[in-house]
Formats: sequence, structure tokens, C-alpha cells
Amino acid sequence: MDLVAQPQSPMATCPRSRILAAASHGSGSFGSSAISLPAQGALPAAWVDRTEPQLRRRIKAGDLSLELRRYPGQRGVQVKVRQTEILFVVPLHGEGEILGDGFAKKLECDEGVFLARPGVTTIIWHTGALVATVHIPRQKVQALASARTGIPLRIIGGDALILSRTAMDGFRPAQEALLEDIQRQGEMPGDAAAQRFLAAWIGVMTAEPYAGKIFTVARSVKAAMDHIAADTCSPCDHDTLARIAAVTPRTLRRGFLSCLGVSLSAYVQQVRLQMIRDLLASGRESRTITELAQAAGFASPTGFTRSYSRMFDETPTRTRVRAVQNGSAD
Repeated sequence: MDLVAQPQSPMATCPRSRILAAASHGSGSFGSSAISLPAQGALPAAWVDRTEPQLRRRIKAGDLSLELRRYPGQRGVQVKVRQTEILFVVPLHGEGEILGDGFAKKLECDEGVFLARPGVTTIIWHTGALVATVHIPRQKVQALASARTGIPLRIIGGDALILSRTAMDGFRPAQEALLEDIQRQGEMPGDAAAQRFLAAWIGVMTAEPYAGKIFTVARSVKAAMDHIAADTCSPCDHDTLARIAAVTPRTLRRGFLSCLGVSLSAYVQQVRLQMIRDLLASGRESRTITELAQAAGFASPTGFTRSYSRMFDETPTRTRVRAVQNGSAD
């Protein structure tokens, strides 16, 4: 399945991926710095010290929950995936086997396994294995993947998917940053470390050969998004959008929250705010701020200015002034 961002209608005035990125983070920015789980050679000494054979540590970092565990002897573990999460499991030292219905897959050091299907998966860890298990909210993964591609995506939830060492190498260049953050702040590293890890991880998971095995397009959400982008000034009530998407209003609202991490109403507002910003930034828009707000469906200029400032961290007037100044300088 091709998950490359698709071109929008000529009438659309804002890049879709920019809107989705803002929605997934609650702001107008999207972090893209790479980060990784630690490779064996870079682990803090306390984590590989064999005098601590029963190591088991839980670390909370932003939206992530990370568990580090050493197995002093061979052991079979029942790994439970809940409906609201996905798991990413990495043997930092040693190896194991994943057992499923009629199959067994070997998992070597520094490979990773993506577990999305709700239920229990059995993994047999060999003696001395040191394992990192990352719990990631399912909705967060879908929202970040949608932001990355510009397409509303939903996790398929298939069989265990092993990432090769080559794919994992996409994480390694910046892995020291996460380790340093954990060492500096103990077991409560900052949100920034979690966001950087997620950005790098999503970059790998939304690329081939993994994207088509993990995600599918949420077609009802995409149909509604296409309509909103094609006609940013007409009323976009939920009933109308639901008819266009061929689902009930409740299903459509749930789809937006699940795939994009933002409500349907908030998404419509963000698209329209971005449209106005693009018009103001062009330096060629002659309508007043009030006229633009009314044309985009905002009931009051005050409410529009407040929403605009919250999303872009500046007033619409400031955007216009800067565009005019830049135009004069040119």
C-alpha cells in the first residue's frame, strides 16, 4: 500500500501534513529529531552489571512507558497487548524467539518487534537477555503516522512484525540523547526525549517495507478531510460530513479522534485558520481580518483572533505586517 502523502485539490490552500502535525501535538510544530532505544555498547553500567541479575526497571517518559528487564535464565514470557496500546520490544543484549499460531520467529540482539494485535504473545528469552519493552498509546501512533504522511491512518493489528538491524540503524545515530536524559533525570526523563524517539520511530514505521504491513488508510476520515480541504469556506456540519464519508456522525467523530488525535470540529477550525494564515502570509490579501474571519465561518473577530494566536503564537495582524515588510524588502 502506498502511504506517500497524496496531492490535494487545487482549491486546498494548506498542506495537509502540516495540519495533521499540529493536531497530533496540539501546536503548530512537529519534532523530527531522531532518537533510539539504547544499543548494548551504550547502556549505563548499572543496566549491564551482571551483579544485578534480576534487573527490572520501569521508566515513564512523556506518553511512553519503558520497561527494562534482564532474564538470568531462559524464560517464556506472556506479553499482553491491550486495545489502547502497541508494544515495541527490543533485545538490547541476547536473543529470543517469538511464538505464534503455527510459527516461531527468532529475535536477535538489536532487532525489534512490533506488536499491535490485542491479546497475548509468547516470547522465550535466552539466558542473560536484556530486554526493553516500550508501551505506546495506539491513538498516539496513529496520529503521528497520519501527521507524517498527510493521510489518516489506522493500525491494522496483524502478526508480530520484526524490524531488521538495518531498519533499527535509523534510530541509532541519536540514541545517546535518550540515555543521557535518563541518566541525568533518573527514571522520569522529560517529554522531549519521548517525542524525539517517537518521531524517529514513526519515520521508520511509515516507510517501506513496513508501512503497508502496519497501517491502512481510514477511508471515511479521508473522505471528510478531502471535502473540508476542497471547500474551506462552506459550512462543515457533522451530519453533512458523515453523509459524504458514508458513516454515522458518531463513527466519523470517533475516527478523527482515533486516527488524528483531534476532534472533528477542532480539525475543521485548524484547516480554516491555516488557510487564513496562508492568505495573510502571501502579502497579496486585501480583505480585512474581520472579513477573512467571517468568510471562514468564525462568529466573532475576537474569537478568531484568540484561536489564531493560540495556534500560531502571533496575531493575524502581526502575520500580515511581517508579510508586507518582507514584500517591501524584496
